[in-house]
Amino acid sequence: DRTHQVKLYGNYAFSALNVGVGVDAGTGKPLTNLAANPNYQNSGEIPVTIRGGGITTVDNGFQTRAPMDFNVDAHVDYTVKLGAGKQRVMLIADAFNLFNRQSAMDYDYCSDAGFGTSNPNYGYALNACTGRSTSYHVPLAVRLGARLEW
Repeated sequence: DRTHQVKLYGNYAFSALNVGVGVDAGTGKPLTNLAANPNYQNSGEIPVTIRGGGITTVDNGFQTRAPMDFNVDAHVDYTVKLGAGKQRVMLIADAFNLFNRQSAMDYDYCSDAGFGTSNPNYGYALNACTGRSTSYHVPLAVRLGARLEW
């Protein structure tokens, strides 16, 4: 359930220089407190609240949705011709998560790790129910490259 999503990609070439940008944005996923099933101990089986009823997160208090996703990536390449033939070198740079956004993308929304066992990670920025890995945007990354064409 992502109520709104926007994906915009653009590119423009200035002779030997090519510039591009990509924007991905979307509303955060609804957060619903889920408890364990008493019959077979699985966490995340029984809703405690209505869908999107919210949970109390450790870093942002009570929230009904995870934070909005917003990411901007950029691309630049420049072509240098070599000699009179068709040989050329393309110098390339890509930047991912251009603004280095570091907000949480999801929360551990299961109040029980198993029936009768409370989840110590409930409300932390972890991937999904009883998650083990953190759920933050990947930090800014830059990729540089060169391509030889002949």
